[in-house]
Amino acid sequence: DHQLVGSSLVLALASRDIDANECPVTTTGDILRTAEERRSGLVLLDLELGVGLGGEPIDELELIVGLRARGWAVLVVSAATDERRIASAIAAGAIGYVPKAAPLQELLDVICRASSGRSVLPPEERARWLAVDKKGRVTDRKDRARWRRLTAREREVLDLLAHGDRAAAIAEQLCVSLTTVRAQIRSIHTKLDVN
Repeated sequence: DHQLVGSSLVLALASRDIDANECPVTTTGDILRTAEERRSGLVLLDLELGVGLGGEPIDELELIVGLRARGWAVLVVSAATDERRIASAIAAGAIGYVPKAAPLQELLDVICRASSGRSVLPPEERARWLAVDKKGRVTDRKDRARWRRLTAREREVLDLLAHGDRAAAIAEQLCVSLTTVRAQIRSIHTKLDVN
């Protein structure tokens, strides 16, 4: 929906005398080069750009950091609902977030406020998003520490479990006893602190 939403916003913003352009989703580097070639202003960025023309993933957080470094303000306009993802965008330097599903009038009002340099995110709301990001980073560090506790074989067993294999099938595939696989599963549960 990027092109449809982008084209619609360009037309709607033109009706408010705001010069807007679409930037094709090619690669992270190309998008940043395009930003360097233009006079800085406001970027409306989706958090679900997916992949570029060559199939490489587009890193939206890298885009936010790169755009901010080039003098651009970044307003997230996205259908993304993952609070941690939105919080990461705010922590990376985005000035605010507006859901794509917001009424067009509300979306345009926020864009107009942002393009005129006015705040779109009250300080208490920004603080809330930054707290969500900080909590998410702490959780990620704990998860990585737990993951590092697993042996290579336990990771292999966990991967097979994640793909839906049962303990008996895993035992057969790895040429070990069912008792061994069950012991590895118990160890995984203990090390990851899950049940």
